[in-house]
Amino acid sequence: PNWVLEKAKEIGPNTEAYIKAYMNSYKHYEKAIRGCMGIITMTWSKSKDPINRQTLEAICKEGLELRVYNYGFVKNRVAEMRGQLSKYGQSAGKRNRLIENPANSRGKNSF
Repeated sequence: PNWVLEKAKEIGPNTEAYIKAYMNSYKHYEKAIRGCMGIITMTWSKSKDPINRQTLEAICKEGLELRVYNYGFVKNRVAEMRGQLSKYGQSAGKRNRLIENPANSRGKNSF
């Protein structure tokens, strides 16, 4: 946990506070380490699709204000910022596919 907190501190104060809150939200911090590392590594250049530190800081600040401490929140906010997710959590591609092909939906008489 000390290494994770040090790396979060290097990113910024909001990220550090978010990671601390994330760890404290679990009864045993060991269960939170994997999610915390996932959040921190989002800024690393070797990660699959890195984000900048300012973006992560803003997302962590939002998470602190909303009191939502989980990896999924951060991941979805990054996707929303990139336009890959709608604000309702559905991927843009899936939403568009349903609109283009109404045969995928059952209609109002099915309910």
